[in-house]
Amino acid sequence: MRSALAEVDGVTVKEVAMPDKAVVTVDRGKVKNEQLIAAVKKAGERYSATID
Repeated sequence: MRSALAEVDGVTVKEVAMPDKAVVTVDRGKVKNEQLIAAVKKAGERYSATID
């Protein structure tokens, strides 16, 4: 999941507490919630995304 999120321009991966949680910092001018969700889905079926 770390590498999938890190590929999104404007995302800094702060922490990945495997297997099910990632904390990221985003540049709101560059990143949309949909991009983060798509990156998590790309990482595999076992992951899901929640935006706080």
